[in-house]
Amino acid sequence: MDGFHHPGLHNVTVAGFTVKNAQYEGVLVVNASDLTIRDNHIVDNDKIGPVFVPLPIPCPGQPAFETDESGDCGGALHLIGTVRSIVSGNLMTGNADGILISDETAESRDNLLIHNTLKNNPLECGIVLASHPPMGSSGPFFAPHYGVDHNTVAENVSTGNGVQIGGAGVGLFSDGNGPGRVWNNVIIRNKLTGNGLGGVTLHTHVGPAFGAPADNMDGNMIIGNFIAGNLADTFDTATPGSVGININSGDGGSPVRGTIISQNVIRDEDVDIAVNTPAEVDIHLNDLLGRKIGVADVCALDLSTVCTGSIDATENYWGCPAGPGGPECTTTSGSDIRFAPWLHKRIDDDDDRGHGDYDAVNFDPADRRHVAALLATKRTFLC
Repeated sequence: MDGFHHPGLHNVTVAGFTVKNAQYEGVLVVNASDLTIRDNHIVDNDKIGPVFVPLPIPCPGQPAFETDESGDCGGALHLIGTVRSIVSGNLMTGNADGILISDETAESRDNLLIHNTLKNNPLECGIVLASHPPMGSSGPFFAPHYGVDHNTVAENVSTGNGVQIGGAGVGLFSDGNGPGRVWNNVIIRNKLTGNGLGGVTLHTHVGPAFGAPADNMDGNMIIGNFIAGNLADTFDTATPGSVGININSGDGGSPVRGTIISQNVIRDEDVDIAVNTPAEVDIHLNDLLGRKIGVADVCALDLSTVCTGSIDATENYWGCPAGPGGPECTTTSGSDIRFAPWLHKRIDDDDDRGHGDYDAVNFDPADRRHVAALLATKRTFLC
Protein backbone atom coordinates (compact mmCIF):
# COMPACT_ATOMS: atom_id res chain seq x y z
CA MET A 1 0.00 0.00 0.00
CA ASP A 2 2.20 2.73 -1.41
CA GLY A 3 1.17 6.27 -0.51
CA PHE A 4 4.73 7.47 -1.02
CA HIS A 5 4.40 7.31 -4.80
CA HIS A 6 0.61 7.75 -4.67
CA PRO A 7 0.00 10.60 -2.19
CA GLY A 8 -3.28 10.69 -0.35
CA LEU A 9 -3.76 6.93 -0.11
CA HIS A 10 -6.39 6.24 2.56
CA ASN A 11 -9.37 4.10 3.58
CA VAL A 12 -8.00 0.76 2.37
CA THR A 13 -9.06 -2.52 4.01
CA VAL A 14 -7.03 -5.73 3.82
CA ALA A 15 -8.99 -8.57 5.42
CA GLY A 16 -9.06 -12.35 5.34
CA PHE A 17 -5.88 -13.00 3.36
CA THR A 18 -3.05 -15.46 3.87
CA VAL A 19 0.23 -13.73 2.97
CA LYS A 20 3.34 -15.92 2.89
CA ASN A 21 6.76 -16.55 1.30
CA ALA A 22 7.60 -12.91 0.54
CA GLN A 23 11.27 -12.04 0.08
CA TYR A 24 10.92 -9.19 2.60
CA GLU A 25 7.75 -7.98 4.40
CA GLY A 26 4.51 -9.78 3.96
CA VAL A 27 2.57 -6.48 4.03
CA LEU A 28 4.23 -3.06 3.61
CA VAL A 29 2.39 0.24 4.14
CA VAL A 30 3.95 3.67 3.54
CA ASN A 31 2.43 7.16 3.87
CA ALA A 32 -1.20 6.10 4.19
CA SER A 33 -4.03 6.82 6.58
CA ASP A 34 -7.25 5.33 7.92
CA LEU A 35 -6.40 1.76 6.93
CA THR A 36 -7.85 -1.44 8.36
CA ILE A 37 -5.70 -4.59 8.33
CA ARG A 38 -7.66 -7.36 10.03
CA ASP A 39 -8.13 -11.11 10.31
CA ASN A 40 -5.18 -12.04 8.09
CA HIS A 41 -2.60 -14.81 8.44
CA ILE A 42 0.83 -13.30 7.67
CA VAL A 43 3.26 -16.20 7.91
CA ASP A 44 6.75 -17.32 6.83
CA ASN A 45 7.87 -14.12 5.13
CA ASP A 46 11.33 -12.45 4.99
CA LYS A 47 12.77 -15.39 3.09
CA ILE A 48 16.11 -13.60 2.60
CA GLY A 49 16.93 -14.22 6.27
CA PRO A 50 19.14 -12.15 8.60
CA VAL A 51 21.45 -9.51 7.08
CA PHE A 52 24.18 -8.23 9.42
CA VAL A 53 27.14 -7.49 7.11
CA PRO A 54 27.26 -3.75 6.26
CA LEU A 55 26.54 -3.42 2.56
CA PRO A 56 25.71 -0.43 0.33
CA ILE A 57 22.36 -2.12 -0.29
CA PRO A 58 21.89 -4.67 2.51
CA CYS A 59 18.46 -5.72 1.25
CA PRO A 60 18.67 -5.59 -2.57
CA GLY A 61 15.45 -4.49 -4.18
CA GLN A 62 13.97 -2.75 -1.16
CA PRO A 63 12.75 0.82 -1.66
CA ALA A 64 15.14 3.60 -0.66
CA PHE A 65 12.76 4.80 2.05
CA GLU A 66 13.53 1.73 4.18
CA THR A 67 16.60 3.22 5.84
CA ASP A 68 17.32 0.91 8.78
CA GLU A 69 16.71 -2.76 8.13
CA SER A 70 19.63 -4.12 10.13
CA GLY A 71 19.30 -7.73 11.24
CA ASP A 72 16.32 -8.45 9.04
CA CYS A 73 14.92 -7.16 5.78
CA GLY A 74 11.31 -7.31 6.77
CA GLY A 75 8.77 -9.16 8.83
CA ALA A 76 5.05 -9.70 8.79
CA LEU A 77 3.72 -6.14 8.67
CA HIS A 78 5.65 -2.85 8.35
CA LEU A 79 3.86 0.49 8.74
CA ILE A 80 5.88 3.59 7.69
CA GLY A 81 4.39 7.07 8.03
CA THR A 82 1.00 5.55 8.80
CA VAL A 83 -1.79 7.48 10.55
CA ARG A 84 -5.11 6.57 12.24
CA SER A 85 -5.07 2.92 11.16
CA ILE A 86 -6.28 -0.27 12.83
CA VAL A 87 -4.43 -3.58 12.86
CA SER A 88 -6.70 -6.18 14.45
CA GLY A 89 -7.16 -9.91 14.79
CA ASN A 90 -4.17 -10.98 12.68
CA LEU A 91 -1.96 -14.04 13.17
CA MET A 92 1.74 -13.42 12.46
CA THR A 93 4.20 -16.29 12.83
CA GLY A 94 7.41 -17.51 11.21
CA ASN A 95 8.48 -14.05 10.01
CA ALA A 96 11.57 -12.07 11.04
CA ASP A 97 9.38 -9.93 13.29
CA GLY A 98 5.68 -9.34 13.75
CA ILE A 99 4.59 -5.69 13.45
CA LEU A 100 7.02 -2.80 12.90
CA ILE A 101 5.87 0.83 13.03
CA SER A 102 8.55 3.30 11.90
CA ASP A 103 8.97 6.83 10.57
CA GLU A 104 11.44 7.02 7.67
CA THR A 105 9.13 9.11 5.45
CA ALA A 106 6.64 10.69 7.85
CA GLU A 107 5.30 10.60 11.39
CA SER A 108 3.49 7.40 12.39
CA ARG A 109 0.77 8.26 14.89
CA ASP A 110 -2.66 7.43 16.29
CA ASN A 111 -2.64 3.81 15.16
CA LEU A 112 -4.31 0.98 17.09
CA LEU A 113 -2.85 -2.55 17.28
CA ILE A 114 -5.36 -4.80 19.03
CA HIS A 115 -6.14 -8.50 19.45
CA ASN A 116 -3.27 -9.71 17.26
CA THR A 117 -1.30 -12.92 17.91
CA LEU A 118 2.43 -12.65 17.23
CA LYS A 119 4.37 -15.82 17.94
CA ASN A 120 7.61 -17.50 16.96
CA ASN A 121 9.01 -14.69 14.82
CA PRO A 122 12.64 -15.52 15.64
CA LEU A 123 14.83 -12.58 14.52
CA GLU A 124 13.22 -9.50 16.04
CA CYS A 125 10.38 -8.33 18.29
CA GLY A 126 6.76 -9.30 18.26
CA ILE A 127 5.76 -5.61 18.04
CA VAL A 128 8.26 -2.79 17.41
CA LEU A 129 7.75 0.98 17.61
CA ALA A 130 11.04 2.28 16.19
CA SER A 131 12.32 5.69 15.11
CA HIS A 132 14.55 5.38 12.01
CA PRO A 133 16.65 7.94 10.08
CA PRO A 134 14.62 10.12 7.71
CA MET A 135 15.00 9.22 4.08
CA GLY A 136 17.76 11.31 2.50
CA SER A 137 19.48 12.38 5.72
CA SER A 138 23.04 11.42 6.58
CA GLY A 139 25.18 10.92 9.68
CA PRO A 140 27.02 10.89 11.88
CA PHE A 141 23.87 12.21 13.58
CA PHE A 142 20.87 12.25 11.32
CA ALA A 143 18.19 14.88 10.93
CA PRO A 144 15.46 14.93 13.59
CA HIS A 145 13.29 11.87 13.09
CA TYR A 146 9.61 12.28 12.23
CA GLY A 147 8.41 10.28 15.22
CA VAL A 148 6.34 7.29 16.31
CA ASP A 149 3.79 8.60 18.77
CA HIS A 150 0.29 8.32 20.22
CA ASN A 151 -0.06 4.70 19.13
CA THR A 152 -1.93 2.15 21.24
CA VAL A 153 -0.83 -1.49 21.57
CA ALA A 154 -3.69 -3.27 23.32
CA GLU A 155 -4.66 -6.84 24.20
CA ASN A 156 -2.23 -8.60 21.89
CA VAL A 157 -0.42 -11.89 22.53
CA SER A 158 3.32 -11.68 21.80
CA THR A 159 5.21 -14.87 22.62
CA GLY A 160 8.37 -16.67 21.52
CA ASN A 161 9.66 -13.79 19.37
CA GLY A 162 13.30 -12.72 18.96
CA VAL A 163 14.72 -15.85 20.54
CA GLN A 164 17.43 -16.37 17.88
CA ILE A 165 18.97 -12.91 17.93
CA GLY A 166 17.16 -10.85 20.54
CA GLY A 167 13.74 -9.25 20.29
CA ALA A 168 11.19 -8.07 22.83
CA GLY A 169 7.51 -8.80 23.21
CA VAL A 170 6.95 -5.08 22.60
CA GLY A 171 9.98 -2.89 21.80
CA LEU A 172 10.26 0.91 21.78
CA PHE A 173 13.55 1.84 20.11
CA SER A 174 15.55 4.66 18.63
CA ASP A 175 18.06 3.68 15.96
CA GLY A 176 21.10 5.02 17.82
CA ASN A 177 21.83 7.77 15.28
CA GLY A 178 19.34 10.27 16.77
CA PRO A 179 17.55 12.32 17.51
CA GLY A 180 14.86 9.64 17.52
CA ARG A 181 11.30 10.15 18.75
CA VAL A 182 9.13 7.39 20.23
CA TRP A 183 6.81 9.14 22.66
CA ASN A 184 3.34 9.09 24.26
CA ASN A 185 2.52 5.54 23.23
CA VAL A 186 0.36 3.19 25.32
CA ILE A 187 1.19 -0.49 25.84
CA ILE A 188 -1.86 -1.88 27.64
CA ARG A 189 -3.27 -5.29 28.64
CA ASN A 190 -1.01 -7.44 26.45
CA LYS A 191 0.31 -10.94 27.21
CA LEU A 192 4.10 -10.89 26.67
CA THR A 193 5.87 -14.19 27.35
CA GLY A 194 8.95 -16.15 26.34
CA ASN A 195 10.56 -13.49 24.13
CA GLY A 196 14.29 -13.00 23.47
CA LEU A 197 14.41 -9.65 25.32
CA GLY A 198 12.13 -8.21 27.98
CA GLY A 199 8.37 -8.28 27.70
CA VAL A 200 8.51 -4.50 27.18
CA THR A 201 11.91 -3.06 26.23
CA LEU A 202 12.78 0.62 25.67
CA HIS A 203 16.24 1.51 24.28
CA THR A 204 17.62 4.95 23.36
CA HIS A 205 21.42 4.28 23.12
CA VAL A 206 22.47 7.69 21.73
CA GLY A 207 22.52 11.07 23.48
CA PRO A 208 24.50 13.87 25.11
CA ALA A 209 27.24 11.53 26.38
CA PHE A 210 28.28 11.07 22.74
CA GLY A 211 27.90 14.73 21.77
CA ALA A 212 24.57 13.97 20.14
CA PRO A 213 21.14 15.49 20.69
CA ALA A 214 18.94 13.53 23.08
CA ASP A 215 16.26 11.17 21.83
CA ASN A 216 12.67 11.87 22.86
CA MET A 217 11.33 8.67 24.43
CA ASP A 218 9.05 10.47 26.89
CA GLY A 219 5.53 9.85 28.13
CA ASN A 220 5.16 6.16 27.24
CA MET A 221 2.74 4.16 29.38
CA ILE A 222 3.04 0.44 30.19
CA ILE A 223 -0.25 -0.50 31.85
CA GLY A 224 -1.91 -3.74 32.91
CA ASN A 225 0.22 -6.26 30.98
CA PHE A 226 0.96 -9.89 31.93
CA ILE A 227 4.70 -10.49 31.49
CA ALA A 228 6.57 -13.74 32.15
CA GLY A 229 9.50 -15.93 31.12
CA ASN A 230 11.35 -13.54 28.82
CA LEU A 231 15.15 -13.49 28.36
CA ALA A 232 17.96 -11.11 29.36
CA ASP A 233 19.05 -7.91 27.67
CA THR A 234 22.72 -7.50 26.65
CA PHE A 235 25.43 -5.03 25.57
CA ASP A 236 24.95 -1.39 26.69
CA THR A 237 21.42 -2.12 27.91
CA ALA A 238 22.33 -5.27 29.84
CA THR A 239 20.27 -6.73 32.67
CA PRO A 240 21.42 -9.20 35.35
CA GLY A 241 19.39 -12.08 33.96
CA SER A 242 15.97 -12.38 32.39
CA VAL A 243 13.83 -9.24 32.55
CA GLY A 244 10.18 -8.27 32.41
CA ILE A 245 10.46 -4.53 31.60
CA ASN A 246 13.70 -2.69 30.73
CA ILE A 247 13.77 1.13 30.50
CA ASN A 248 17.30 1.83 29.36
CA SER A 249 19.34 4.74 27.98
CA GLY A 250 22.45 2.63 27.53
CA ASP A 251 25.48 4.87 27.99
CA GLY A 252 24.16 7.62 25.73
CA GLY A 253 22.52 9.69 28.43
CA SER A 254 19.16 10.48 26.79
CA PRO A 255 16.76 10.99 29.71
CA VAL A 256 13.53 9.00 29.52
CA ARG A 257 10.89 11.13 31.23
CA GLY A 258 7.24 10.66 32.15
CA THR A 259 7.19 6.85 31.86
CA ILE A 260 4.30 5.23 33.74
CA ILE A 261 4.61 1.54 34.66
CA SER A 262 1.46 0.46 36.47
CA GLN A 263 -0.88 -2.50 37.09
CA ASN A 264 1.39 -5.02 35.38
CA VAL A 265 1.71 -8.60 36.61
CA ILE A 266 5.31 -9.81 36.20
CA ARG A 267 6.57 -13.27 37.13
CA ASP A 268 9.21 -15.87 36.24
CA GLU A 269 11.92 -13.25 35.63
CA ASP A 270 15.29 -12.64 37.31
CA VAL A 271 14.53 -8.91 37.24
CA ASP A 272 10.94 -7.77 37.03
CA ILE A 273 11.74 -4.15 36.09
CA ALA A 274 15.20 -2.79 35.18
CA VAL A 275 16.00 0.92 34.86
CA ASN A 276 18.97 2.92 33.55
CA THR A 277 18.19 6.52 32.65
CA PRO A 278 19.16 9.99 33.94
CA ALA A 279 15.58 10.83 34.92
CA GLU A 280 12.95 9.64 37.38
CA VAL A 281 10.90 6.58 36.46
CA ASP A 282 7.56 5.94 38.21
CA ILE A 283 6.63 2.33 39.01
CA HIS A 284 3.40 1.89 40.99
CA LEU A 285 0.61 -0.65 41.57
CA ASN A 286 2.38 -3.62 39.97
CA ASP A 287 2.57 -7.26 41.08
CA LEU A 288 6.32 -8.06 41.20
CA LEU A 289 6.25 -11.84 41.53
CA GLY A 290 9.62 -12.99 40.19
CA ARG A 291 10.88 -13.77 43.75
CA LYS A 292 14.32 -12.44 42.81
CA ILE A 293 14.85 -8.75 41.98
CA GLY A 294 11.67 -6.73 41.73
CA VAL A 295 13.22 -3.42 40.65
CA ALA A 296 16.88 -2.93 39.67
CA ASP A 297 18.96 0.15 38.97
CA VAL A 298 21.29 -1.37 36.35
CA CYS A 299 23.51 1.65 35.69
CA ALA A 300 26.59 0.01 37.17
CA LEU A 301 25.99 -3.18 35.22
CA ASP A 302 25.74 -1.19 31.98
CA LEU A 303 28.93 0.72 32.89
CA SER A 304 26.95 3.92 32.47
CA THR A 305 28.57 7.16 33.66
CA VAL A 306 25.57 9.41 33.05
CA CYS A 307 22.79 7.66 34.93
CA THR A 308 21.83 10.14 37.65
CA GLY A 309 18.11 9.46 37.82
CA SER A 310 15.94 7.91 40.49
CA ILE A 311 13.22 5.28 40.72
CA ASP A 312 9.94 5.80 42.56
CA ALA A 313 8.76 2.23 43.16
CA THR A 314 6.35 2.93 46.01
CA GLU A 315 3.02 1.11 46.32
CA ASN A 316 3.84 -2.12 44.52
CA TYR A 317 3.19 -5.66 45.73
CA TRP A 318 6.54 -7.44 46.10
CA GLY A 319 5.29 -11.03 46.39
CA CYS A 320 4.53 -11.05 50.13
CA PRO A 321 3.00 -8.65 52.66
CA ALA A 322 6.40 -7.98 54.28
CA GLY A 323 7.69 -5.96 51.30
CA PRO A 324 11.10 -5.98 49.57
CA GLY A 325 13.44 -8.57 51.05
CA GLY A 326 10.76 -10.31 53.09
CA PRO A 327 10.27 -14.09 53.01
CA GLU A 328 9.23 -15.17 49.49
CA CYS A 329 9.38 -11.53 48.37
CA THR A 330 11.29 -9.88 45.58
CA THR A 331 13.89 -7.28 46.54
CA THR A 332 15.62 -4.21 45.11
CA SER A 333 19.07 -3.86 43.56
CA GLY A 334 20.97 -0.61 43.29
CA SER A 335 20.66 2.85 44.73
CA ASP A 336 18.06 5.61 44.42
CA ILE A 337 15.05 3.27 44.63
CA ARG A 338 12.16 4.37 46.85
CA PHE A 339 9.90 1.45 47.72
CA ALA A 340 8.05 2.36 50.95
CA PRO A 341 5.14 2.26 51.41
CA TRP A 342 4.29 -0.95 49.56
CA LEU A 343 1.08 -2.87 48.93
CA HIS A 344 0.18 -5.71 51.28
CA LYS A 345 -2.07 -7.45 48.78
CA ARG A 346 -1.84 -8.29 45.08
CA ILE A 347 -3.56 -6.06 42.56
CA ASP A 348 -4.70 -9.18 40.67
CA ASP A 349 -5.74 -12.38 42.42
CA ASP A 350 -5.48 -14.55 39.28
CA ASP A 351 -1.86 -15.79 39.24
CA ASP A 352 -2.24 -17.37 35.80
CA ARG A 353 -4.01 -14.52 34.09
CA GLY A 354 -4.24 -15.15 30.36
CA HIS A 355 -4.98 -13.06 27.30
CA GLY A 356 -8.45 -11.60 27.57
CA ASP A 357 -8.89 -12.86 31.15
CA TYR A 358 -8.39 -9.89 33.46
CA ASP A 359 -9.86 -9.66 36.93
CA ALA A 360 -10.87 -6.35 38.43
CA VAL A 361 -8.14 -4.60 40.37
CA ASN A 362 -8.60 -5.33 44.07
CA PHE A 363 -6.88 -2.97 46.55
CA ASP A 364 -7.09 -2.61 50.28
CA PRO A 365 -8.65 0.77 51.09
CA ALA A 366 -5.33 1.89 52.58
CA ASP A 367 -3.56 1.22 49.27
CA ARG A 368 -5.78 3.35 47.03
CA ARG A 369 -4.29 6.83 47.43
CA HIS A 370 -2.10 6.60 44.30
CA VAL A 371 -4.96 5.51 42.03
CA ALA A 372 -6.90 8.76 41.99
CA ALA A 373 -3.83 10.80 41.05
CA LEU A 374 -2.83 8.32 38.35
CA LEU A 375 -6.25 8.34 36.71
CA ALA A 376 -6.63 12.11 37.01
CA THR A 377 -3.37 12.78 35.16
CA LYS A 378 -3.37 9.89 32.67
CA ARG A 379 -7.04 9.16 32.08
CA THR A 380 -6.54 9.12 28.30
CA PHE A 381 -5.03 5.62 28.42
CA LEU A 382 -8.46 4.23 29.27
CA CYS A 383 -10.04 5.47 26.04
